[in-house]
Amino acid sequence: MSFALVVGSGLLVVALLVLDALVDVLAHWAFGDGNPFVVLSALTRRAISLGMLMLAFTVLLKFLPTTRMPWRDALLGATAVALLFEGGKRLFAFYLAHAGTANMFGAAGSLVIILMWLYYSAAVFLLGAELSATAARKRTHRASGWR
Repeated sequence: MSFALVVGSGLLVVALLVLDALVDVLAHWAFGDGNPFVVLSALTRRAISLGMLMLAFTVLLKFLPTTRMPWRDALLGATAVALLFEGGKRLFAFYLAHAGTANMFGAAGSLVIILMWLYYSAAVFLLGAELSATAARKRTHRASGWR
């Protein structure tokens, strides 16, 4: 069950990344760069992407741990993960567009960039999991009377 959740969420994130790029290309092709509809489309697309990432990470953080995780604690960690994931995606896109490391070193540069992205994604997810666990522990201690 846990493996299926991880694989399913991973496929959802990959599909979101591909769909995000596809909508961006279609919007620029159909409306050009100066149209206000492109800006509105980009903001809407980013909001939907962030919401879908939050949903995927909330489900992962709710059902993967062996302990019971309240929905609001899972949502807190998922919000942090989704925001950091989206910001990291933009930073990596900026880096790839301006640095050209993959072109300079060929396949080895591409491999390094993929490994950097995987490391960043794992670190962000684990940070969100720790944030959720800490929030759940604090809520449990407050409910039981511990300070």
